[in-house]
Amino acid sequence: MHKWSELEAAVSRWESEGGARAPRMLSGHTQPAALAQSMNAQLEHLGVRTIAVESLLITMLAQATEQHLELCREVADFVSARPGSAQRPGMIDAADQMVHLLRRAQRLRGWFEGDSLS
Repeated sequence: MHKWSELEAAVSRWESEGGARAPRMLSGHTQPAALAQSMNAQLEHLGVRTIAVESLLITMLAQATEQHLELCREVADFVSARPGSAQRPGMIDAADQMVHLLRRAQRLRGWFEGDSLS
């Protein structure tokens, strides 16, 4: 069990990063234009953070062992083809994105080994 101060610190970080603002904005008397502008800013910020996390992940995958990469491929296969489950476009897209990230990491791996990026 985590200490209360650790939980409080985690929640504080979440709030300072903007994650808790959306519910408060919806409950107030926010004008629709202001809400749309705020939501657009949040989406833009989320996009920037996603690009940063993807870039870090690709860098880490580029230096991963072949066993780790194979496990990632297996997970992508599992996500895209779960037996007995209806295939939803979002899940298929997620699996495709996982494979795409692995391919990008492979290109970066070659660059780490002295090849040019292609």
